[in-house]
Amino acid sequence: MIAMGPPYVEEAVERLALVFGANYRLGCDVRVEAARLRASAGPAYVPGAAGALRGVISEYRGYVEVSDNIDGAYALARLGPEYVAEGCWELRRHAASTFEGTHDWDRAHAVRCLAELRGPGVMPSLPVEGPGLAAHGVSRGVVE
Repeated sequence: MIAMGPPYVEEAVERLALVFGANYRLGCDVRVEAARLRASAGPAYVPGAAGALRGVISEYRGYVEVSDNIDGAYALARLGPEYVAEGCWELRRHAASTFEGTHDWDRAHAVRCLAELRGPGVMPSLPVEGPGLAAHGVSRGVVE
């Protein structure tokens, strides 16, 4: 509908808002994609998409996979320059997480997402928290 032009954009955006705004039973990957599509409709819709992605980022870890929170943070950072620092902060937090529900593959996924981002707000090194974490925030044998 977005590709069909301006007469259909508003209706498409409203339908996308229903997907990620009102239906938390859908998987996070669907909600992240809906936010990306909404942002593609134009600059006026980017703040709404950012709000939806923040919901994915902060969704309770017992209900969703940590990788879903990471995907939401990565998508937020890719919305535009004003969102890079916020998305990267969340990615760095996951990369250095010592929370028992965060596995090495989650930390590796966060590091990979950080490595793909470039620009202002992306810090050159990841934070190190605690003696058990390696220099890049990943521990116990995860390949570089």
